[in-house]
Amino acid sequence: MIKRFIPILALVATCWLVFLINNLLWAGGFDQYGITPRQISSLAGILFAPFLHGSYQHLAANTLPLLILGGILCVRGQGEFVVVTTAGVLLTGGLTWLFARNACHIGASGLIF
Repeated sequence: MIKRFIPILALVATCWLVFLINNLLWAGGFDQYGITPRQISSLAGILFAPFLHGSYQHLAANTLPLLILGGILCVRGQGEFVVVTTAGVLLTGGLTWLFARNACHIGASGLIF
């Protein structure tokens, strides 16, 4: 049964690992790889932004909803989790890149909400 939850646990663990590396070793230097709207150079940020978080509070606020909602998807099936998560990252990241205010956007809030 626990195998079913491996994708969401791996996603959350990756977010925490990236946060620790970014803040302990790089002093927040990875944050520049978020999404800066309408900047061609930040298109890759659509993929990276969900793994970057500006503070411990930001990451903690995203962790519980990710675990709950991702867990529900994993119960339905790992394939469904992968499809919904990928579509959510690409859709919300793309919309952020097109329409958001001019700032560097990071975090998994788009994926969650």
